[in-house]
Amino acid sequence: MHRRRLIQTLPVMAVAGLAGKANSGSASMIELSASAAVGLMTTGEITAEAYAEALLRRCEEGAHLNAFITLEPDRVREAAKAADQRRA
Repeated sequence: MHRRRLIQTLPVMAVAGLAGKANSGSASMIELSASAAVGLMTTGEITAEAYAEALLRRCEEGAHLNAFITLEPDRVREAAKAADQRRA
């Protein structure tokens, strides 16, 4: 997998793993490991969309760090929605 594709996919995978914990707040979602997030998404405990939104909010909060060359929130949201639809 190419680095760019991995970076685009990680937020989606993370969101999918946290769907069940969405009610406990986005702060707890972003603290999950990638494998934990994927596990929660697989079981339906959290949605990819909720996780993606939590990660995007975190990216916005840290925008002053200039950590990303490119961040495409719309593509992340579309991918998360598609992942949730596939899981359903």
